[in-house]
Amino acid sequence: MRELPKAGEKYRHFKGGEYEIVSLAVGSEDGDSQVVYRAMYEPYTVYVRPLAMFMEPVEKEKYPDASQEFRFVKIEKETVAKTDSRLMAFLEAEGYQEKITVLKNLEDKLDEEVLIAMGASMDIEIEETNVVDMFENLMKCIITRQTYEGTRLRE
Repeated sequence: MRELPKAGEKYRHFKGGEYEIVSLAVGSEDGDSQVVYRAMYEPYTVYVRPLAMFMEPVEKEKYPDASQEFRFVKIEKETVAKTDSRLMAFLEAEGYQEKITVLKNLEDKLDEEVLIAMGASMDIEIEETNVVDMFENLMKCIITRQTYEGTRLRE
């Protein structure tokens, strides 16, 4: 049986995002164990997920190319320091325009794994096709968000 997550530990989602455990919790309605965790990238969203789902294996039928066995895997301390510099540049970019600029500058240096992680950091699911199509899909999604989220509050 896998070790339960603990506050302060870092975990990687099978799609590439990295998260820090805030706490384990108990659902007030059903008494089920929950994991409270925070994204390690802006805007540092806090999530709650049932413990059973947090610990479950990746659905290989749905995600046949997933590189890890479980939905979330603990990141050992030395691994955290080795985060991909391409991904870090994207995660540290402030705003849509800066993310677009980072993507354009890295276009010829990206691979499927980094593109999936970039998409996951923005809650964008990128279909695994080829690097060129994945890049274009991510770019289109960011431009669409920039266009519509930037004008939504002006009405």
